Amino acid sequence: MYAETPQEAEAAEKALYDFVKGKYERGVLVRAEKITEALRRYADNFFLTNFLKNGR
Repeated sequence: MYAETPQEAEAAEKALYDFVKGKYERGVLVRAEKITEALRRYADNFFLTNFLKNGR
């Protein structure tokens, strides 16, 4: 993952932490294996790719 600043990297780390914490609070355990699989599975997703390219 590319970050232009340390703050951007920290924000990404916090976003993932908050995502996992939010799921945990709802009774869902998020394992590293599942995050890895989700990234692989949705790597070619049109909406995700478009968001990453254009910010929309």
